[in-house]
Amino acid sequence: MTQTKQHQKQPEKQHQQRPPQYYRRTVWQIYKAVPPRYRILLGMGFMGFSMVGIWASDKLEDMYPPSAESRVVRVDRDATTTATPVVSQGDDLPKRSDS
Repeated sequence: MTQTKQHQKQPEKQHQQRPPQYYRRTVWQIYKAVPPRYRILLGMGFMGFSMVGIWASDKLEDMYPPSAESRVVRVDRDATTTATPVVSQGDDLPKRSDS
């Protein structure tokens, strides 16, 4: 049986020895070594993952609303000398007038 050139065993390539500073790179150096196209795709992937997380968080809040026992504790901003916590049920929270 004869083998064609495609099926002949290729000689093994010599592995190049990497310099020691190659293994001491920072995360930023590794990131900058990635081609720009893949850095953009990586960034878009992280943004998509974040958007799905925020969307899922909102859906879970709608499915499981807070119980009646849960309370919001706010610090009264008018009291400048003492910080007295004001306990409220959520709907009657004072509106901010900073803007």
